[in-house]
Amino acid sequence: MSILACYNRNVLGIKQHSIYIVREFGIFMGKKEDRLNQIISFVQINKVVSYKDLSDSLGVSTMTIRRDLEQLASQNMLKLIRGGAIYYQTQDNAVPSYILQNQGELFIEEKTLIGIKACSLLELNDTFMIDSGSTAFCLAQAVPKDTNFTIICWSLNVIQELTAKPSCKLIVGGGVYHPEVQMFEGPEGVNLLRNSRASKLFLSAGGFHETLGITTPLSYETEMKRAAIESSLTKILIMDSSKFGRVCQSFLTDISSVDVIVTDSKISRYYQDFIRDKGIKLILA
Repeated sequence: MSILACYNRNVLGIKQHSIYIVREFGIFMGKKEDRLNQIISFVQINKVVSYKDLSDSLGVSTMTIRRDLEQLASQNMLKLIRGGAIYYQTQDNAVPSYILQNQGELFIEEKTLIGIKACSLLELNDTFMIDSGSTAFCLAQAVPKDTNFTIICWSLNVIQELTAKPSCKLIVGGGVYHPEVQMFEGPEGVNLLRNSRASKLFLSAGGFHETLGITTPLSYETEMKRAAIESSLTKILIMDSSKFGRVCQSFLTDISSVDVIVTDSKISRYYQDFIRDKGIKLILA
């Protein structure tokens, strides 16, 4: 493996005294090739790049960057996503697949507090939607047993939790069941959501990035989530602080699509300021 060292913080606009590692399949040579090497190095270190960041850092057009990324993606050196690219991981070093049970064991205290805080936004006789995921389950746990709500949901663990609350009227979206996330999805569920209306949506996601938007690790989740976004008056993103700055494989929606974000108090000052500057209401649990 070859190593390139760069001591100019302006080369890629991110880090000073960074070491850029080029993968085993070789180093490109020449002007364009030097730019490709810099892109590879940047992706390997930062895990995610955007067209704009690379264009600004390397002094070339976004169209040139787009072509470069397409070439690198064709050689399996990175993976294209909406607005940029992410680090390509081979099967040998790939991150384990998303499993809801595993996620439920992470940041339990933070997710519980987020669920309680999100629940405080509910009003008497509300009709609302609850997304799938471990934080959504914490919200379902926090829903009072003796309050009249109409709840539209499509996740088995959320449904099971809410069936113990007889005052709640449940409307359940069906389709193919995915045991790894305990959610149902398919044309039946999507049509149900598109033909329903809710005052609030409690949306979950796997990543939130200032330039690449809100993302999710599983592509089959996106259609259900987008249908819920379209059918809800107020969109409330419930997400623990570890997910800010993270980018997952599948683009879900732009940051501007959400009205409120409920997260824990460990979120960085940078993202607190960024969210508020965007006119999004930030609630810390």
